[in-house]
Amino acid sequence: MNGFQIEIKERMLNFTPHASIRTAEASQLNNAFFEIFENDPDIQSYSAFSEEDVLILSNEMINPIRLIAYEDREYLVEEKLKTVLVEHDQNLFKQSFRIVIGNDLAQKMNVSIGDKLRLLTKRKSTSSIWKPTKNERFYCHRYF
Repeated sequence: MNGFQIEIKERMLNFTPHASIRTAEASQLNNAFFEIFENDPDIQSYSAFSEEDVLILSNEMINPIRLIAYEDREYLVEEKLKTVLVEHDQNLFKQSFRIVIGNDLAQKMNVSIGDKLRLLTKRKSTSSIWKPTKNERFYCHRYF
């Protein structure tokens, strides 16, 4: 592998979970897992997240996406996004309703940083991390 391929591989591995644990009740976080994760020396890091299939709308387009909402915003910025963001911003989530999207999707939807995006869900989410209404407005913050 050349240097570019190695860098891409490292970015992908850093952004993708190596293990996912799902509970029978998706709406409840299992605190017993957190205690195990915090006390096991072989676990370097963990974060709780919620996934939801949604439609993302701009003024011009509509696209289906997989939305991932992380419980720990500081972890998200420090450990996940800093390696892939075009512009690293420590204040990424100081304001509510920010969304990070890929550059390809931003170009396809003809949106830029600060533009309003609307997310539509098929139902109310049962997630304890992200509780959207059926029609929620977000602001494009950064893309990678």
